Amino acid sequence: MKSFITVGVYLFSFLIASTVLASSEEVAVSKPTGMCTLDYNACGFSSLCGCPEEYHYDEAVGLCIINDIHHVTEAGLSSVDIKSSCSIQVPAAFACSVALNKLGYPKYCNCDLIGEYNPMLGQCVSMPGIN
Repeated sequence: MKSFITVGVYLFSFLIASTVLASSEEVAVSKPTGMCTLDYNACGFSSLCGCPEEYHYDEAVGLCIINDIHHVTEAGLSSVDIKSSCSIQVPAAFACSVALNKLGYPKYCNCDLIGEYNPMLGQCVSMPGIN
């Protein structure tokens, strides 16, 4: 009986630790978790979508992006997984910083000719009519 209780305590401790670790993982980029409007913008995504707390919806790529890179524990969707008519991989000819952020992307790239650099995505992003 004593060994059964000991195993139960270890199992309970493992479940608690797993829950704490799972809740502390924060990805940089994720798919929307809330409801989205049924309209489509120039990039082919909803104009508004619900995102978890600490995130904002980026209508140019249709994804939730964390507000503070310092809270990121993993990248989530990688830049090659992000498909949007309003974002592209940074062309090799563009000037980028050598310093990398926590996600492995340059901290800055000059995307002035085609939009604005987003260091969370590692891409140049442009919304028609805005950039």
